[in-house]
Amino acid sequence: MNHLQAGVFQLLVSAYGAVVDQISQRSTEGATQMAAVASALYKNAQAYDDHEADTKKHVDHAY
Repeated sequence: MNHLQAGVFQLLVSAYGAVVDQISQRSTEGATQMAAVASALYKNAQAYDDHEADTKKHVDHAY
């Protein structure tokens, strides 16, 4: 909806557009940070699995 179509609701449309812009910007920032978080979690989970497999190998041969 443009300002001409909005008529008396023009102020609301402008505020709505500002909110949409802010949410869009924060979402873009969030997507970048979530990718970093996902990468860190994946690396930690892989390290945990590797350590667990190594520990299991040592315990299996201990008895």
